[in-house]
Amino acid sequence: MGLTSTEPFVSEVTPSRISHTDHLGKAEVNTSSMTVGKNTDDLKWQGNTLQGVSFSMLLSLLLDDAQSLKLRIVLLLSHEQWTTTTELIQFFIEKWKKAGTPEKKPVSDSLIVLIQFWISYSPHSFRIQKNFDIFAELAQLVSPFCENNLIEQLQYELDYLEVLSTKPNSLPEPENAPKPITSKSIRPQLLAFDWGGDDKDSTSLTKQELCDTVSVLDFDPQELARQMTLIDHRAISLIGASELQNGAYLKETESPNLNKCSKWFNSLVSWIGTQITTNPNVKERRRLISYFIVLSVKLLALNNFQGLMAIFVGLTQYTVSRMEQTWAGIPQDLKDKWTKVQTLCSPIGNFKHVREKMNAQPIPCVTTTTVFVKDLTFLEEGNKLYVNKNKTLYNIYRLIQAGLTYFHIRQTQRHSFELKPIPFIQYFLLNCKYLTTKEQEIYSLRNDALV
Repeated sequence: MGLTSTEPFVSEVTPSRISHTDHLGKAEVNTSSMTVGKNTDDLKWQGNTLQGVSFSMLLSLLLDDAQSLKLRIVLLLSHEQWTTTTELIQFFIEKWKKAGTPEKKPVSDSLIVLIQFWISYSPHSFRIQKNFDIFAELAQLVSPFCENNLIEQLQYELDYLEVLSTKPNSLPEPENAPKPITSKSIRPQLLAFDWGGDDKDSTSLTKQELCDTVSVLDFDPQELARQMTLIDHRAISLIGASELQNGAYLKETESPNLNKCSKWFNSLVSWIGTQITTNPNVKERRRLISYFIVLSVKLLALNNFQGLMAIFVGLTQYTVSRMEQTWAGIPQDLKDKWTKVQTLCSPIGNFKHVREKMNAQPIPCVTTTTVFVKDLTFLEEGNKLYVNKNKTLYNIYRLIQAGLTYFHIRQTQRHSFELKPIPFIQYFLLNCKYLTTKEQEIYSLRNDALV
């Protein structure tokens, strides 16, 4: 099963996959053309620091070639805090139409740069038909000045999101994917079964009944980590910037994909607790805890911080952590590994250690909702959207920081893992059974009573 201490506590992802964005510049407003410190209808300063900007100034910054591309991108990504996608594109259209013949090309060039980044970094915005339709109108206007077909580029991104959300295992398998690790205890029929087809196999068992014939211990932890990583990356890749703005991430109806991520995360946590607390055999419980510790190390090696946090929460929840007799029998080398995982995932210092680890890791990487939802909540609760009573000047710091958060999330979404999906293992994980916390407490107290 690979429950040895030989696995290194390091990343196995090659550094060559790091995605560099230094050429985009810094996400800072170039104030060289402004009268620093002088408040106007469009600008508000706090000393020499720009604090608030008007709606019209935000539009100007987006098309100002004197501003860094990074700033323009992050303002574009956070645009739903200060306007709508339809209104913003309508402004671009009007800007283009008002430009004289000599200005058509420079205006088009500036728009094309923004549009191409919009397609790459926030295609989710255009899954709404009215947004797609008005985008098509803009793309048609600038098409004479663009070498690429912008509508085809967008459609490609949208088709990918559609397949990702409906039939993810139908995507082409990566050529360099490592060979899947299969266990002898897993019947070949389970791997060959059409998990996307009919609910029953030749023995008339339902898919869930088939899953019940195996234990999590039957899977190699390396392969389970790979399949968890594919599931986690897919789930987070479906989250669009609109789900992360103006408190939408706190409302289930406004953030359906983020909500699915949260439910999947919570189900894993509950499943881990259920697996351990309900087992009456102390040796089996120790095997399970040891397995999940190794699994956490494998997830870290794959840069899957979402899965890593799920294991961390699963093993540190009270129903599991209180089982002292069970934990006492865990091999010391695995306890040492677990101590490192706990230190890394600790919420102390606003998840300082895991945040630093994520920022230092190469692409591909699965970020964790635990951190970025906390960041967005802190940002929006601590920084009002407007900096004046009339609500005409927007908090530029908030818009930039929000845009940077979306930008970094999208960086991880855009780079997929070269791993082969195994539908059976994914079905097993996505349909895991679990008890409530109160039910787990009963088993925990019964199977590992305090002395």
